Amino acid sequence: MQERKAVLLTYPEPFIRDEFVDLALAAEYHPSSVKTSKNLVYSKYGVGEGKALEIKELVKDLDASVILIDEKLRSSQEYNLAKLAGVQVKDREKLILEIFNRRASSAEAKLQVKLAELSYEMSRAKEKVKLAKSGEQPGFFGLGKYEIDRYPNEALTQAQVTVTRKVRGKNQKTALKTIDFVNLSLADAKVKKTKILRVLENPTNSDYQRRGVITKGAILETEDGKCRVVSRPGQHGIVNAILVK
Repeated sequence: MQERKAVLLTYPEPFIRDEFVDLALAAEYHPSSVKTSKNLVYSKYGVGEGKALEIKELVKDLDASVILIDEKLRSSQEYNLAKLAGVQVKDREKLILEIFNRRASSAEAKLQVKLAELSYEMSRAKEKVKLAKSGEQPGFFGLGKYEIDRYPNEALTQAQVTVTRKVRGKNQKTALKTIDFVNLSLADAKVKKTKILRVLENPTNSDYQRRGVITKGAILETEDGKCRVVSRPGQHGIVNAILVK
């Protein structure tokens, strides 16, 4: 599975730093860099503006996919930092919920985790509504890519269903809810529409792989062989792929 590179922001005390690194590893992230700050509750980014710009450059240099912060953040703080850095931001509570979700095995444990996740989202709903009314996209840049418009963004393997939703600037975007075919680029530069049989691998995370969610980078088994998805089904409303050996 593809390595999930993360930039960590935590407090400078060694035992706090080590504990947060362990949490990141438990959630199957690779701590590419660990930065510390005495204050993680500044109003705009959680960290000061100078540290936020430093994190932005680190994310770019290390090709990290997520920023993990060892503190409880408001939705607006997550949004501001994610918009600046261009990747998703997760606070301590979200990270711990991820770990519980990965380790839950019984139906009762999974239900308890789901209730905890709903409680986490409810406490942040009012601020997300304010962002939506101000023209910001609530599910964009780290407020949880799938938190608000969750189902239209998770493309599953079934007969095609698309959802049209409003986005920033009074525009509309078509997203896939389910899809049963892929536009496959062949060696002769031709494109063939072929049926999806199943999702073999999804490097985004193990939960998506288990549930058969199709995202960019997923490996699919089709009637014409294995292929890798190169489009973003939940954003583009289409599945394009290339053959792999």
